Amino acid sequence: MYDNLRTQAIDKVGESFEKEQKTYRANREELKRAFPAEYGNASAAVFDVKFRNGNTEKFEFTGQASAFSGLEAMAEGPINRKNGSSFLVSYRYGIASLAATGTSATPYYQDLSFKLNLGRSPLGLIEIFGMGGRNSIDFLGDEIQEDDLFADPFSDSYFKGSLGMIGLNHTVRFSEKAYLKTTIGATAVASTFEQDNLMRDSATDATLSKYRATEAEDVETRYTFGTQYNKKYSARFNLRAGVLAEVYNINSQVKDRDRRADIPDNDGDGIPDYFIPVRDVNRTSLLSQAYAQGEYKFSDALSWTFGLHGQHLELTN
Repeated sequence: MYDNLRTQAIDKVGESFEKEQKTYRANREELKRAFPAEYGNASAAVFDVKFRNGNTEKFEFTGQASAFSGLEAMAEGPINRKNGSSFLVSYRYGIASLAATGTSATPYYQDLSFKLNLGRSPLGLIEIFGMGGRNSIDFLGDEIQEDDLFADPFSDSYFKGSLGMIGLNHTVRFSEKAYLKTTIGATAVASTFEQDNLMRDSATDATLSKYRATEAEDVETRYTFGTQYNKKYSARFNLRAGVLAEVYNINSQVKDRDRRADIPDNDGDGIPDYFIPVRDVNRTSLLSQAYAQGEYKFSDALSWTFGLHGQHLELTN
């Protein structure tokens, strides 16, 4: 989850952003097992990342390079010093050849992130944020090492992934202890997998040709509206309640002819004659959620979080 906008995790793009983009985030929480009520639609773990605002006083530019995160460049500064508005934008291009383990294949990835803080006004605080990234890795059967844990010496495999996100947060303060935060946004996560099977010479083991054996594509698009009320009643007790609506569109296509005995080879060229559709899904559903939770602090070292969460998925009708 990025600044109250939910999205699924995505291999290298999402993972590398969460782990390495420390200069861009204000804080990051990793929750496992029992979740507060606001994270009710989670089953394994939750990453809650908050983007920080840009510098409101002066312009700053940062650049760095490392073996894992690659080349990074970031710019930030004020838009209007009177109302405290600012911008922050960061770009990264990575070739993680030195950090890759278990394989000789090299993952490539790049991402762009930004946040615009429009400052306080009579309408409240408005923040616009976004992130986009893509990644790829190729496992080539003729180039792998004997101890490779992921590649297949009899095939070439190509993985690609991408992530796009745009969101807007609007915060209205009723007092120093109470505020309402509303989030609208959209996310898109896509991944593709393609596999070519290699045809080798039985005597020399040299690759003679190859043919496409598997194609898979998954795209999830999500449109989100959520609003959340927060109030601090005392130094020990605070309350949070909200509603969330997410419209999902799932498009998942898989077709395969990878060494399948049920596909004929009528022309005798060693290549199955056609693909078999394995999965063909394209549908839209609405997930609605409501929650309320409280936290009571007995001391600095001991607190109790309790709450209720309910959800309804249109797909189950």
